[in-house]
Amino acid sequence: GGFKCKNMPSGSQYLYAWAPGAGAIAFPEGGMRMKPKGRYILQLHYNNGAGIKGVKDSSGVRLFHGPTTGTEYGMVAPGPLLFTIPPHSTTSSTGQCAVTEKVTILAGMPHMHEHGTAFRQEIVRADGSRETLVDLTGWSFEMQPFYSHPATLLPGDRLDTTCTWRNDSDDVVSVGTGTEDEMCFNFMYVTPP
Repeated sequence: GGFKCKNMPSGSQYLYAWAPGAGAIAFPEGGMRMKPKGRYILQLHYNNGAGIKGVKDSSGVRLFHGPTTGTEYGMVAPGPLLFTIPPHSTTSSTGQCAVTEKVTILAGMPHMHEHGTAFRQEIVRADGSRETLVDLTGWSFEMQPFYSHPATLLPGDRLDTTCTWRNDSDDVVSVGTGTEDEMCFNFMYVTPP
């Protein structure tokens, strides 16, 4: 059935997320599994803010499928979900994700939009110690690659994802899918899914 492209249909899970600078993802072995009668939804968000004429798109998706062998991965996207950035301010927001079972991280793609200035994700171990997973300053919307950052999370650990934004406009910036809005996620491949 149809749905509004502004949001994902209820019950959907990410297979892949792309942003400027991101490339293809290849799993060391195994991959993501599709259940019988499952379906894929391709959602594209275009932004031609400069109004360049004659631009043609050559986006595409290639799925390689085979027998269900090797490690099964899934994608999660931890980060703060509700925040606003007041006019003429620098603002940070942190989302916390509690770990309830052993999870191994393969890679992640930190994601913000054009107001982003810094992205940080830390593992807070059950004993309170902290380990930096990602620490990016001088954020560039045009360069959002996947980073290999293998780590194992254990029950009682937590992921803290913090984004910092600079809003030089006269308007409040809120969470949203448009480039003029903001986001704060690390699109991460993990096992088990």
